[in-house]
Amino acid sequence: MSDAPKKKPYATLLAAAIAVIFLGQPYWGALLVIWVAGWAFRTAYAMLQKPADRAEEIVKAVIWVIAFSLVAAIHLARLGEIRHKADAVVAEIKDYATRHGHYPTNPEEIGLTHDVLKKRLGVSGDYRNSGNRAILVYDSTFFAFARYTYEFASNEWWYDAD
Repeated sequence: MSDAPKKKPYATLLAAAIAVIFLGQPYWGALLVIWVAGWAFRTAYAMLQKPADRAEEIVKAVIWVIAFSLVAAIHLARLGEIRHKADAVVAEIKDYATRHGHYPTNPEEIGLTHDVLKKRLGVSGDYRNSGNRAILVYDSTFFAFARYTYEFASNEWWYDAD
């Protein structure tokens, strides 16, 4: 054991708080994967190289695991909130189809322009109906360029990582 005084994990707490703020933002979640991989390698290396400092590294590791869990929770909560709003839009479109016998041919028929969908969902979204294939699409907030799509014919959501 080292005779050096124990360091307080203030720098780790500050760095973890900053990471939660930035990685918790929409479209930044994918960076979490890169951050965790780098952090895990650095932590394992530090623990192997300096066994005397393992206790300090374990405290830092616990702080980072909590921070990464917070980021994941933020993104999962956002996903649930947006899906709930999207399900409400799907219900409106289905209601229109029930009343009129067909799905709207364009989003303006039901007032779902791109801007209206973005305002209601909080992310970019689009309704399309080409022929007999009506779909509702909205952007994922975890990975840039990924989208969630609802197909009305099959009544199911799917994720397109693009």
